[in-house]
Amino acid sequence: MESPPDQILDSRLKQVTDESLDALSREMDAVGISALHNVLSPVELAMASDYVQRELDKHQRQHFIYAGHPWLDASPLAAFGDSPDLRRILAGLYRRGTGRAVPDIDIVSALRVLSGDLGLKASNLFHYDTYVVTALLPLIIPNGPNEPRGDLVMYPNLRKIRSSSVINLVEKAVVQNSLVRRVLAAESVQRALGARVVPLEPGNMYFFWGMRSLHANQACLPHSVRSTVLFHFANPHSGGALDKLREWAHHRNSAPSDRVGRPVREVRNGSGD
Repeated sequence: MESPPDQILDSRLKQVTDESLDALSREMDAVGISALHNVLSPVELAMASDYVQRELDKHQRQHFIYAGHPWLDASPLAAFGDSPDLRRILAGLYRRGTGRAVPDIDIVSALRVLSGDLGLKASNLFHYDTYVVTALLPLIIPNGPNEPRGDLVMYPNLRKIRSSSVINLVEKAVVQNSLVRRVLAAESVQRALGARVVPLEPGNMYFFWGMRSLHANQACLPHSVRSTVLFHFANPHSGGALDKLREWAHHRNSAPSDRVGRPVREVRNGSGD
């Protein structure tokens, strides 16, 4: 059965074999990030871009985040919400990265749009994801002459996956504050500590160990638009008391537009790239 003309397909993901997953996982271990190319076609990217621009108008052309399933189900990307192939890929990477059985959990999705002055405040916010595996799908990346692209910056695989929620929370608190983030954003520090600057191409899907890698996006100009979709998989500490406390702390310290229009339980401190 053909899909509706306003819907984007996940057909590229069906082509990912076990051998492809092995290669993706090895690259994530070796250099921090791997990619599937051309997950979205130019026509599909145009559809996604039109959707983002319409939603951006609803937010006065300022930074916003949509988290959870409702936005995804109502968007042209709805096929990714219940995609068995996306789940197979993320679960396969989880199993290869941890050596553990795959938990029976849902994928957590978020649409992140940087624009306006609020977009500047949401840049260089280095953090560890709450989730083991992160998939990043760029929809719109600035590409004008001499226009900052908002590249992904990562300090890859700095730590192991933390089974202790206490250790995890302490480590996140140490690095996720304004002073440390300013230091991590300095080019001299990034060169000295071996940070990777990753230019993102719309339509590719990037994979990295979100819980292990400290990462953020570089700033864009206020008039630019940068939009990405994130798919997160496997929070080892989900449902615990410290996890609830961490959610509250992230909500309290998030960018202003981060706190608008969605329950804090859907944020999960994993919706930045």
